[in-house]
Amino acid sequence: MTGDVRIELARDGVSFTESIAGATANDGVDRWTITGPATGSARIRVCTTDLAVCDSSNGTFRIR
Repeated sequence: MTGDVRIELARDGVSFTESIAGATANDGVDRWTITGPATGSARIRVCTTDLAVCDSSNGTFRIR
């Protein structure tokens, strides 16, 4: 896949309501400064900018 992607965060593991990057190069690398609130159920989702294709992390991770 080429073009830009969106990267989103779900602190509850379900609702991807926070944008990490609205349009970033699809190069497999993105820097992100993590902020609160803390959670033990975070997941990341990467989508094409038009949301036609998306994939999310298989498991949750912790943000402290």
